[in-house]
Amino acid sequence: MARYDVCVIGAGPAGISLALELAQSGLETCLLESGGAAPDTSQQELNGGEYGNRLLREDIGHNRSRVFGGTTIMWTGYCAPLEEDVFPGHPEIPFSSWPIRKSDLDPFYQRSEAYLDLPPGPFKRDFTEPALVADQLQEYDLEWRQFKLSLPTRFLLKYLKPVQDNPGIELFLNTTLKRLKRRNRRVEEAIVDREGVEESISANAFVLATGGIEATRNLLLFKEAEKPFFDDSLRSVGHFFATHPHFQSSRALLFDKLAEAKIIDQETDEKRPVAIQLTSEKRQREAMEPAIFRFLWKMEPDGADGYRHDLLKHLRDRPHKFFRHVMLQSGMRLMRESRITLSQKKDRLGQPFPKITLQVHPETWRVMDRSLHDVIRGLGATGQGRIRFSANFFRPEKHADKGFSGGHHHLCSTRMAESEAEGAVDSNLRVFGTDNLYVSGASSFASTGSTNPTMTIVALSLRLAAHLKSVL
Repeated sequence: MARYDVCVIGAGPAGISLALELAQSGLETCLLESGGAAPDTSQQELNGGEYGNRLLREDIGHNRSRVFGGTTIMWTGYCAPLEEDVFPGHPEIPFSSWPIRKSDLDPFYQRSEAYLDLPPGPFKRDFTEPALVADQLQEYDLEWRQFKLSLPTRFLLKYLKPVQDNPGIELFLNTTLKRLKRRNRRVEEAIVDREGVEESISANAFVLATGGIEATRNLLLFKEAEKPFFDDSLRSVGHFFATHPHFQSSRALLFDKLAEAKIIDQETDEKRPVAIQLTSEKRQREAMEPAIFRFLWKMEPDGADGYRHDLLKHLRDRPHKFFRHVMLQSGMRLMRESRITLSQKKDRLGQPFPKITLQVHPETWRVMDRSLHDVIRGLGATGQGRIRFSANFFRPEKHADKGFSGGHHHLCSTRMAESEAEGAVDSNLRVFGTDNLYVSGASSFASTGSTNPTMTIVALSLRLAAHLKSVL
C-alpha cells in the first residue's frame, strides 16, 4: 500500500475538516473511517464499554457514531467559541489552564464557521433592544452568551462526495484501527481491519480523530502494546476525563421584558439562541468554572417548523409571559482520578472496551449550585423571570445512584498540557513521547469550559492542519 504524508484516523468533524485542509495544501492524505456511508449495527457494536460507577446516565455507545460524518448525523447544531477566560484558567483551580490562548484559535474559529454552515456576523453578548435588559443583569454579575445555530450540518451529506472526489485524499470506509507500530519515537504503521482483512498503512504523520472516548482507548492500547517505552510519557492518558453536566428545570416563567430581547429573531429565518451566565469577572473573583443556562421552548414533534409554530403560539396566546424550560450546562473541575481505562471485556476484534469512571469534584457541585442561585436571584430582582428547580438540587447524594446526562460531550482525557505530568498532548496536539502522532478532538481540551464542543473541535483541527503543513 502507498505511503501517505498524513494518515487521519476517524471521519467525524475533526478528521474530515483536517483531511480537506491537508489535501488543499498538496499533502497526500488518507482518511480512515470505521463505519461506512450509512450507519451499520455491526460496526456500531464496536462502541461498547462499561462504567466504573453510576454517575453518567448515558449509554456509552449512544451518540458515538461509526459512520462517515461521525456524531454530526445527530447533533443539534449549537456553536460558540470557548469563553476567553477559560484559556488562562485560574491560579486557584488545578489543571485549568491551556498551553495556548484564545487568540491562537481565533483565526481558526472564524474559518470553522464555513465548515459548520454558520450564519455570518460576530458572536454578540449585548442586545440592541432593550439595552436595559443587559444593563440590569450586569448589576447582578450576569451576562448573555450568544450561540449560532448550524443547519445542523450533516457532514455525511455535505462532505462525502467532496472527499471521495478529492485527488489528494484516499478514503477507506469500514476500516478500523487495531494498533499502531513504532520505531523509536516515530509511528511507522497503522494496522487496520478492513472489512475483515488485516492491512498495514504507512505515513509520515498519524492523527487520531476518533472521538473523545475512542481516541483515548487508541492511545491506551498503544501504550499497553509498547510497554515500558511510553510508561512515563503517556502516564496521563485517560486521566482527567470530564463532561458537561446537564440539568433541566421543570419550568421557567420569563416576562415580557426578557422576551423583547429578541432571543430568536422572528423577522428572519436565522435563529440566535442565547444563554445566561455569570460574568467572567465574577468567575475569576470567586474561582468558578463557567456554567450556562439555556432557555428552551418545548419542541413540537415536527422539528424546526414546529419550533417556530410553538414560538408564534406563545406570542399570540401569552403576550406578557413566556413559559420555557431552562437547561443548565456546566463546566467541570478536572480530577486526575476521573478517568478512562481498559476493560476486561473485549470487542469482536479482540480489543478491550473502554471503562469510564467519572469523578465529580465537590467544587463542581458548589459552582453549579451557586450559579443557579445567582441566576434565579438576578432574573427575579430585575423582574425578568422565575426559574423552578427542586430544593437542594445539587446535593451530590441526589445523583449518586441515578446519575445525570453529560450531553455526550467526552472531554479532556488526552488533555493538552505543558508536560506529560499534566496531559497527553502538547500545544500542537502531538502526543508526548512521539515525533509524529497527534490527537484532534474534544479529548484534547485542556479544560471543559461550558460551551458545546463542536466548533472548538473543528478549530483545533484547522490549527493542526496549519502545523502539519509547516513541518511536513
